[in-house]
Amino acid sequence: MKKSRITVLLLAMLLMAVSVKAQKDDVRPTNYRYGVKLGMSMTNLAFDRYDQNKWRYCPMFGVFYEYDINKMLAVQGELQYERLGTRITDSTFYKVIFARHGVVDSRIILQYVSLPLSLKLKANRWLSFEFGSKFSYCFSGRLNMTVFVKESDPQKDDYYFLDRKVLNDDQYNHWDVSGFIGANARLTKHFGMGARYAHGFINALTNNYDITEMKSSSNRVFTLFFVYSL
Repeated sequence: MKKSRITVLLLAMLLMAVSVKAQKDDVRPTNYRYGVKLGMSMTNLAFDRYDQNKWRYCPMFGVFYEYDINKMLAVQGELQYERLGTRITDSTFYKVIFARHGVVDSRIILQYVSLPLSLKLKANRWLSFEFGSKFSYCFSGRLNMTVFVKESDPQKDDYYFLDRKVLNDDQYNHWDVSGFIGANARLTKHFGMGARYAHGFINALTNNYDITEMKSSSNRVFTLFFVYSL
């Protein structure tokens, strides 16, 4: 009898402890979350010429912090690394590729550290839409060119080689400001995914770069990403 009373008492104490723990979990603030983002960007520069201007695929990753204003609105800040730029292919060159030599393919690569700030509109618990501004600093720029060489000696084979050049500081703008819109979906409590399109307001390249005889060279970026949040 005594042992049964002790057992009942222990069970009661255990139930009380679980109840208190559950209450603490319920009252713990849940109006914020933070985590990491990892994704792939499809990017180019908005030239007003060059129909050979192609999209490039580049990685992006970063961290974020989100705070709920209420059930419908939230604000989010991020810090991320991304590689932007463009790819230019000379379609005219391909028509005479066996008659001369020259640049076949050019890739402009710009590396940024970015600070996106957004307002999120929640359709429900699992889906939200966002818009905001992104402030970016470009710390590196380079140009990779694939060059075709036509040998004059018929005994030798024609060949390609890769010519890498670092852009001078005065050939690209270090600062960039973009506007963006996007959508986010929560797949589970911790995992989610999203899509975002951003368009720059400032030319990525300066007038000291030969290709910027055109009026525009702003960044255009479409990103798909995965999210892990806590």
